[in-house]
Amino acid sequence: MQTRAQSTLEVFTDFVFSILVNVGGQLLLYGTAATITRVTFFSSIFLILVFARRFATRRFFEALTSPGTRQSRYHSALEALSDTVLGFVIAVILQLLIYREAATLLRASFLTLGLYVLTMVRRYLLRRIFAALAERLSNSGGGDDVVPELVS
Repeated sequence: MQTRAQSTLEVFTDFVFSILVNVGGQLLLYGTAATITRVTFFSSIFLILVFARRFATRRFFEALTSPGTRQSRYHSALEALSDTVLGFVIAVILQLLIYREAATLLRASFLTLGLYVLTMVRRYLLRRIFAALAERLSNSGGGDDVVPELVS
């Protein structure tokens, strides 16, 4: 099991990679239209809306679950699908609004799809790395709040 410090490090690492992938995707796909203002504005709004969207979706589906029971597999799948579809639509609309003439529906959809695929791969790899790290620390008798130094 991960410690709070290890979980914090994992989430922070994921956040940093998320920003890098988001900015890199915009620069790659939109080229000269991807000005610092546009890239920063899109990334900021998108990341804020990710939190708001996930929270709203989570609360909506939580309200559908009876107190004292677990969410059904069907509701879990429906929640994940709803959140993904909402995120995709929001990302495409934001690109069309921010990049205007440079953003076609196909280009905006391509960037969003690419970001989603990279996000799934990135999160899976980070999860596996940090799970292995937590296991290694627990087997070696590491403390509860131990965060190993990555590189000195």
